Amino acid sequence: MDRVRGEVRVQGPRAALAELAATLPRSVRFDGELGRRTTWEVESGFYDAVAAVLHLLAGAEAESEPAVTVEFGRDEAMRARVLATAGPRSASYLRAALGKDAERIVAMGGAMDCAVVEGTAIVTVSLVDRTVPLHRRHGGAFEHRVLDLVRQGWRAVGDGADRHRWDAVAARAVLPPRLAVVTDLPVDSDVVSGASEIGVDVVVVDGPADEALAERFLSDDGPHGSIDVVFSRIPPSAAFLAALRRSRQRVEVSRLDDLDRAARELAARAPVIAARRALVSVRGLMSGLPEEHPLRWAVDRLATEAHEITELDRLDELLTGDVRLPNDVGERAARLLGAHGTDPRTRLGLDVAADEEQVRAAAQREVLRWRAQAGAAGLGGRNAVLYEVLVRTAEGLLSSARDR
Repeated sequence: MDRVRGEVRVQGPRAALAELAATLPRSVRFDGELGRRTTWEVESGFYDAVAAVLHLLAGAEAESEPAVTVEFGRDEAMRARVLATAGPRSASYLRAALGKDAERIVAMGGAMDCAVVEGTAIVTVSLVDRTVPLHRRHGGAFEHRVLDLVRQGWRAVGDGADRHRWDAVAARAVLPPRLAVVTDLPVDSDVVSGASEIGVDVVVVDGPADEALAERFLSDDGPHGSIDVVFSRIPPSAAFLAALRRSRQRVEVSRLDDLDRAARELAARAPVIAARRALVSVRGLMSGLPEEHPLRWAVDRLATEAHEITELDRLDELLTGDVRLPNDVGERAARLLGAHGTDPRTRLGLDVAADEEQVRAAAQREVLRWRAQAGAAGLGGRNAVLYEVLVRTAEGLLSSARDR
């Protein structure tokens, strides 16, 4: 073990993994690169996780089976995607066999995801380079707070039956957001590549946009699972929309008509969406905890303090009709909450060329407008909550404009 760790320190994880692969019964083919070197602790943790996967998938000789493939990649995280013939192995088997290794890399801020798709076992390992400044990382403070909740959950359940469910929350929290494109026409590969460069995983799916497809998007496993936003070039059926609305994990159907813009908006909101997804999952895991357990307080605190999550919840309620406002008022409210984009000028209904003074004036008007609406006599229930959120959003835009 010391010799192996020494090889990682000297050569880097890719070269050390290639040396390991040469000792395994099945052949292993490597593609891609891991880019610049980082700290030994990060490289060693990444090596250990990928090595565990190779021992599982390439550790048994099978002359008739094709080589195991390892695809490396690097953005703000080191990534490895290991593919092998699944044989009798299921995704559940892979997760169980690699459970301890997944726990270790999640504890370091990484993730390990297991799937079996059309007879191919796919295990994805990622580990964020902690030497990258936090403001450049995809999840930032949201990701740290979600992972802290998971650590509290691990302490609460120990090695109990729910441990793997907490592991799944942590793994999903650090994966790229997923944008499903439902279409019967080719998708511009440059747009897909551009989305990947900004950290969005695009999944192209043939129609129809019906209930069966919605259920695939809502599942946790499979090539079309865990979708965050749908961009549909095929009119979605009422059953499709209803299935998405029924889910605890809300999946937005983009109102934008440009795929590149939809991907960029998802990238901008990715940390918020990931945090909300994690909060929903964590709440589902707390049924066995005492009412006074500190984890319950931590979850409620994150949900209360994160205005962006509240804002996204209210936007969903507005767009799905759970909250109803007059058409002109509803459209203005949706725009302010980011339905057409999260840039301040877009939220305020301004031209992209508007100067800072115009932004400040528009933000001031929105503050006054929604304060007046919130103070209207007889207003109550969800509408009152919505107006309070709109006031806070407008105030935030005004405060940011004044600071510029």
